[in-house]
This record gives sequence, structure tokens and C-alpha cells, in this order.
Amino acid sequence: MTTKTSNNTTTKLKEQITAHSNNIDQLRNRVNELVDELHSVKAELNNFKKNVASDVKYLTNKVDA
Repeated sequence: MTTKTSNNTTTKLKEQITAHSNNIDQLRNRVNELVDELHSVKAELNNFKKNVASDVKYLTNKVDA
């Protein structure tokens, strides 16, 4: 009876390990997606800053002229 209980416990633990492994893989993929998205947002923000600076410089030159 102890062997059967031990086998059941081992089987359940293996199932849990598999489930946790799948969850970890999904979380890693999501983190990678978020990292990629963050890099894109940073690049877009830098372009936005450059465009705003260019527009402000243009307007300043027009006002001063």
C-alpha cells in the first residue's frame, strides 16, 4: 500500500512539475513580448522627442523672424 501511495504521489508531483514548467514557459514568452514592446515604445518616444524638438525649433525661428 505504501508503494501505491508513493507512486500516486510521484505521479502527481510529475504532473505538477510539467504544469509549472508550462506556466514558466508561457511567462517567459510573455516577458519577452513585453521587453520587445518596451524597446519599440522607447524608440517611438525618442522619435517623438526629436520631432517635437524639430517643430519647436522651426516655430521659434518663425516667431523670431
